[in-house]
Amino acid sequence: MKVLEKARRDRGAIGDAPIFGSEEDPAIEIDRHVGQDWWRRAAKLAGIKTPRMGWHSLRRKFVNDLKPDTPMADLCYLGGWKSALTVMTVYQQPDAATMRTALANREQRRVASK
Repeated sequence: MKVLEKARRDRGAIGDAPIFGSEEDPAIEIDRHVGQDWWRRAAKLAGIKTPRMGWHSLRRKFVNDLKPDTPMADLCYLGGWKSALTVMTVYQQPDAATMRTALANREQRRVASK
């Protein structure tokens, strides 16, 4: 996060400035083809060989790894989302283990409140 904060400070941006601004005009986002090229190069360096993965796959993994223990407001802040609705409708995915844990915790809470 400190690297992104420094980049934003160095750019003199306030508020909703792109993280990946173009070289010609940092206030304008990079072209999506540049982003795809950057992803392919980063994936190759990281040894990621799964086809069709991209930036959204990383963001989805980030959300789902932190989902069980992180309050939504904190998750949105950490990932840079303005709206929890985006996280819930685009990135967060249901999984059996989380649902089993939630149901088990519900039963424990119900028994404890008696």
